[in-house]
Amino acid sequence: MRLGLTASSGSAATARACRTAGQAFYNGPDQAVKRGLGEWKNGLTTTRSAIGQQWNNVDGDPTRARLGQHYGRVGPLLNKALWPNLAVTYSQNALNSTLDTTGIAHRK
Repeated sequence: MRLGLTASSGSAATARACRTAGQAFYNGPDQAVKRGLGEWKNGLTTTRSAIGQQWNNVDGDPTRARLGQHYGRVGPLLNKALWPNLAVTYSQNALNSTLDTTGIAHRK
């Protein structure tokens, strides 16, 4: 499943995207992604931001760990004709892994 929404008004734009692909999906990994993007233009400067999360084990299989990541980014971009683009970005990521031992099949 894939869903994306985009909106813009004047100098501001925003987007939201969700994507899920379980184990039965043959063309990609067992992964889900949610993210939101924003952009605001003011003269020569554009400020861009993004927040999101992604994880595997979409179907919640109790015998597999789930690896997840949450992230956020923000930064200005200076764009003037005949100049190279100049961008600075601050980014923060948090990675976690969970394994719920309840319901895991034990082999003898």
